[in-house]
Amino acid sequence: MKKSVIAFSGALAVVAIVGTSIQAQSSNDTTAAKQAPQQIAWGGHKKKSQDASETRTERATAREGGSGESAKAVWNDVPTGFALAKKQHKPIITDFYTDWCGWCKVMEKKTFENPDVEKLMADNFVLVRANAEDHGSGQHLSQANRIDGYPTIIIFDESGTPRATMVGYQKAEPFMDKLHAFLAGKPIPADQ
Repeated sequence: MKKSVIAFSGALAVVAIVGTSIQAQSSNDTTAAKQAPQQIAWGGHKKKSQDASETRTERATAREGGSGESAKAVWNDVPTGFALAKKQHKPIITDFYTDWCGWCKVMEKKTFENPDVEKLMADNFVLVRANAEDHGSGQHLSQANRIDGYPTIIIFDESGTPRATMVGYQKAEPFMDKLHAFLAGKPIPADQ
């Protein structure tokens, strides 16, 4: 059985992956989390896969862009995404959201589902969705980073250190400009 541990900078949360199940811990609370690996669909609803091989196939197809099509963004849960980023040596875009957040849903439809944004994210980042109220790894990561407004996007480096934060709804074009700036090692432009 393979065991890896992911610690978050300024850690209130430590997420451990053991076999196919995960556990989330805070300083004095242990909660059982759902089976891993998981992909997260929009609105906080989890995609149900027939088995783990189907999930791996979906990820591989999405990363390769399918049969010559534009790459599709694949959103992961917190422990899966952070482990994948470390393995692939890619930065992590983490979308902190809540089920009740109207602007989170607008950002999903108008920004994340924009084909140009989706391709840029899929090609250069590992994507993580963190429900700030899930009583699990999403909430722990949100608390560790003191998230109090939604949507909030944090770009972490592959080791889990936060490198850039964007709070509030981001339109597609300015969001792409910020991602390009990050990838070029430049400061992220301020919101206008």
